Amino acid sequence: MKKIIIGTRGSKLALCQARIVIDQLKKEFPNCKFDVKIIKTLGDKITNINLSKINDKGFFVKEIQEQLLDKKIDVAVHSLKDMPIYLDKTKISTILKREDHRDVLVSNKKIELLKLHSSDSIGTTSIRRKIQIRNLNKNVKIIDIRGNVDTRINKMIKGECSALVLAAAGVKRLGLEKYIVQYLDNDNFTTAPGQGAIALEILTENEIINKHLKKINDKNSNICTSAERIFMGKIGGGCHMPFGCFAQIKNNMITITGMIASINNFLTVRKKITGNINEYKNLSEQLAKDITKDDGQIIINELKNNSYA
Repeated sequence: MKKIIIGTRGSKLALCQARIVIDQLKKEFPNCKFDVKIIKTLGDKITNINLSKINDKGFFVKEIQEQLLDKKIDVAVHSLKDMPIYLDKTKISTILKREDHRDVLVSNKKIELLKLHSSDSIGTTSIRRKIQIRNLNKNVKIIDIRGNVDTRINKMIKGECSALVLAAAGVKRLGLEKYIVQYLDNDNFTTAPGQGAIALEILTENEIINKHLKKINDKNSNICTSAERIFMGKIGGGCHMPFGCFAQIKNNMITITGMIASINNFLTVRKKITGNINEYKNLSEQLAKDITKDDGQIIINELKNNSYA
């Protein structure tokens, strides 16, 4: 191919991720030209609504997908955690090697989450993060702060909150590691499915571009994030729900951690499953069955009754 048009959001992080994709593709295809088309999504336009109130699972990707379907772009670059579980006429072609999947506490104060006081406040709009913060520290205030990563950090610097919980990957990609106070452990703070991974979406029919993009696909990152998304699909979760999942591979074995939480009483259920990497699909489905028993079923019913699932 002589030219590939890449569609992306226009935030600093989104453009940084598009550059990462292009840099990797240029190594494989030095004679190919790459153009970037910036596309504004509904999530970029509406910044005054709490994400938990939004049922649109394509809030940050829909307009980019429309450009893909209209063949105005060849490849859509997304943060995988923003993508709907189920796609129509498009597919995820490639997952780049995953960055740090963890959430981090970002602050001007050099104080870890457990040591923050009732006079301190943490900014986040994520229900998943709010519940896990509350489980670890019942005293700290939690306030809604939306915006791109750099926007939220600037709000924190100006004093709108004492700290933020953000995805480590975005903070690192923007070179803002100096604000990281604490990496939150996955055993106590389960991340969103696909967090830290860059996904390349294409038209299902476009096998030529698919063949090109597969050159930069990271097999283990693809398997792990696929396992996470299968789990979420089976329990009916979206990227704004109080559910989490993370998979990791070691010695040809995959361990998948799933988490679901109540929005009413902060009840949190976590379960793990480990097995051969080749069985990741079955393992994800089994984990979804296991976690939706007993207390897990109570949480799922509560979320359905409150129209969260």
